[in-house]
Amino acid sequence: MKITEDTDLLVGEYVLGTLEREERKRLEEIAAEEPMVAAAVMVWERRLAPLHELVAPVDPPGSVWPVIAVRLADEPQAERDRDPGFFDVFGELLRSHRAESAMRLVARLRWWRGIAIVSIVLGLTALASFVVQWMQPEPLPAAPLVSVLRSDTAAPPFIVALDLAERKLTVQSVPSGTADDRSYALWLLREGEAPLPLGRFRGREELRPDAFKRIDPGALRKSTIAVSVEPNDAPRGAPTAPFIFRGTFE
Repeated sequence: MKITEDTDLLVGEYVLGTLEREERKRLEEIAAEEPMVAAAVMVWERRLAPLHELVAPVDPPGSVWPVIAVRLADEPQAERDRDPGFFDVFGELLRSHRAESAMRLVARLRWWRGIAIVSIVLGLTALASFVVQWMQPEPLPAAPLVSVLRSDTAAPPFIVALDLAERKLTVQSVPSGTADDRSYALWLLREGEAPLPLGRFRGREELRPDAFKRIDPGALRKSTIAVSVEPNDAPRGAPTAPFIFRGTFE
């Protein structure tokens, strides 16, 4: 699935937590079936995660909640219908308007939602800057790097995350299984050097390759990750089959 500007916008709203419950559920179902959408979610999480960690939690005074509880008990709460979500609006427009009119109106709706996301992000950024001026937080751990490994065919990609601090590889998505006598093998490719084995796997796994202990983190960012399908009894020091998936870290 190709990630369009509209899809990326919805993913950003999902990570920010501004989507309605039904929209979030729908997007989670799509991400479970589409590796590219799952990768987009990881990228947005990596972009926005450091912001909320800059804000130190503050406990409210113990007298606040009793006052709120009393006021809620004294004042009748009017029932309020849930605002229609994006997919609700989209479906209603398609039913009540011509398709092209609906698409134009939905485009306008998405434009305003885009403005709202930008405003939220700018507000969070300003808040984070203010907090930094008044406190010195501990250094935050580096966000993991994400690599989408693609093949020359239309096969779904692998998704691999690299934690530089832990020197750990996490295989997030595997397009398909292998025969019982074969496994997937990960390799680190660097210009002018032989491929370094990073481990073998058959599904989602965490790998801690010994090769990472001897390589500078900066060099890992510039390296290529590749996948081959190897017989289980093949030597592990060098590939015996061609690389069918390749990718770099973002």
